[in-house]
Order: sequence, then structure tokens, then C-alpha cells
Amino acid sequence: MVDEIYPFDRVVNFIEYYKKKKIKYYDFGFGNPKEAPHKKVLEACTRAIMENKNKGYPTAIGEIYVRKKISSWMKKRFNIDINPLTQISVTNGAKGGILRFSLTILKPGDYVLIPTPSYPIITTAAIKAHAKIYFMPLKEENQFLPDYDAVPKTIIKKTKILWINFPNNPTGAEVSKKYLAKLVHFCQENKIILAADEVYIDLYSKQKPHSVLEISDDNVVSFFSLTKSHSMADYRIGWVAGDKNLIQKFQREESWMESGVPSFIQHALVEALKHDDYVKKLRREYIKRNMTLSTALSSIGLQKPAYRGCFYIWQKVPKGQTGEEFYNKLLNLNIISIPGEWLTETINGKNAGKNYIRFAMVSSLKKTIEAAKLIKENRKMLLEN
Repeated sequence: MVDEIYPFDRVVNFIEYYKKKKIKYYDFGFGNPKEAPHKKVLEACTRAIMENKNKGYPTAIGEIYVRKKISSWMKKRFNIDINPLTQISVTNGAKGGILRFSLTILKPGDYVLIPTPSYPIITTAAIKAHAKIYFMPLKEENQFLPDYDAVPKTIIKKTKILWINFPNNPTGAEVSKKYLAKLVHFCQENKIILAADEVYIDLYSKQKPHSVLEISDDNVVSFFSLTKSHSMADYRIGWVAGDKNLIQKFQREESWMESGVPSFIQHALVEALKHDDYVKKLRREYIKRNMTLSTALSSIGLQKPAYRGCFYIWQKVPKGQTGEEFYNKLLNLNIISIPGEWLTETINGKNAGKNYIRFAMVSSLKKTIEAAKLIKENRKMLLEN
């Protein structure tokens, strides 16, 4: 996988082509938010640059006042007590955190249980750590949930980390607190680290999701980011929280390997976490876009997604087509998406994402309405094999 082109770079290449040729396009590919952060975030960041112009290096694991703010936010959001000194480390986005954590914890030959489709960096991180991977396909018949009970016991005994991601990218799957409790029990019983990618925790369509840390922080860690929820992709900031021993091990490694997220970006994080109103407004906007596009797809005869998501649509393509084939047809309309095959590992000749396509709600509502109209007008072309 690490020798292949990063899936989202292909999308970036198309966007650059469209821009160069001045062609109107509709971007639902790379999950790259186009909204500006809250204006107070911009002000806080700018002010911090001037006030700290002679500061020098930031703290590798995050300034203590930042970690205290994160701790208080987690108390408010999840009603949990997380020690800011020993249970939180600021990261260079979730992507950087996931990579560093994997390199810190895994040893060559350790097994990692990874759902597929999933965020590609989780697999890449395991490969770079020379770990062995056991993929858990996310299938419609299992409500797109990983079937960890189906993992052979011989693999379970050698497993170091089990990864989860809810609300899920790309399927939109959301789970109950009861489900999370069962999963935590499974991991603790088998002495497996449960690592949760929770970057979409505030981008949901129905009930407010629970963090796995509400169940336990014993051998459990969760990764968070402001990229999607606060439109701060360019700021590259997030954090990991959870088990004291695991976080402190991670912190020690970060002190050796990282110089830390710039302090003015950390100031921006502190300000961003004050504005739940911004997140609520953004969530409503993404849901509007999602409903507009999914309604158009259903209107031409495509199956309704299993989950009415927020930031993504995991759409089953017409019968007889693959995700890549449908993706290419959409490109004829200058509509950019991501074929399910690009996000899913092929296991024993089978790819669980082969008949799906992912849409990310990063185009404006106006452009989403225009794209929906194009889909309806080109029904025949899109459906024919």
C-alpha cells in the first residue's frame, strides 16, 4: 500500500486539472472542508503569533493550559475525567497522532485488527511499524460493523491493537454505548489495546455519539481532530487521550521525535473548543448537503444508504457496475467522488468496497444542488452497464 499513490492525491490531481482548464467541477472526493473556521479562531491565532513572536519551540506534547482546556471540554462533552498531565497529548492532527502511536506501540510481528474500508493511514502506520494486519471487512449484512468475534483465536492471542472508527468513515455507521461496552470488554479480556479514531464524533445525523472513553480508559485511547468539526484542516492539530501508561509512553516518544504543534495553533484550538454553536451550525449544513445528494441518488433508482450520515455518503452503485466504473461516469459530469475500492483492502480476491462509492460533503449547498440536478438529468447514462 505504501508504494501506491495515496488515494486522495488522485483527487487533488483532478482538481488541479479542472482549475487549470477553468472547468466547473463538483468536489465530493477528498474530505477537505472549504469553510473558514470561526472568526474568533482566526483572531486568537493571529493574536498569539504577535504575542508569542519570541517564544521559541513549543512543547512537544502540548502546552499544559491547552491540555487543561481539552480535559475540561471532554468533561463537558462526555462527562469523563481525563488528567491533562498524564492522559492527553496534543498531536499534529489525527493523522500524525495515529502514525506516531502505531510506531511507538507496535513491534515487528504484532498483529493489528483493522476494519476495511477505513482511513488509509491506519493501515500505512501498521505497515511502517512492520506489524501484521488482519482486516475485518465492513459488510452490509453486518450493518457495516467489524465482526471481531470472527477473528481466529490464534490471531487474537498475537494482537496488540484493534482499531475502530465511529461515526464511521466512509460508511456513516453509528453505534450505541452498549456496543462500545461489549467491544471494550472483548479487548480487555484479550489484553488488546482498543484505539478509536473519533474525529467525526461531533458530525452525526441523529443521536449524539458516545466516546469509547465513556466506557473505560483502561488500555483504551481515542484520537480527536478539529479538521472536520471546526474546519481547521490547514491548522494540523488534534490530540490523543486515554490510558495513562499508553499516553505517557507516547509523550516520551513525542519529546524525542517531535518539536510540537506551533503554540499559536494551540491557541486556536483553545478558542475553537469554546464554540459549540459553530459545530452545530456546520453539522446542520453538512446534513442538508447529504440529504440533497442522497435524495438525488435515490431518485434515479440507487439503493438508499444503510446510514443517513452527515459528512459522508457510502452509496451502493448500480447493479452490474463497480465503484470505479460509476466514479468514471460521474467524472464525465465533472463530479468527483472516491471509488470504494480505493478505501478497501482486497482479501482473498474479494473487496468489500467494490460496489460502493464515497461522497464527502465538501461542496457548498448551491453546488450540491447543481450536482444533484446533473445526476437526475443523466440517469440513463449513469445506470446503463
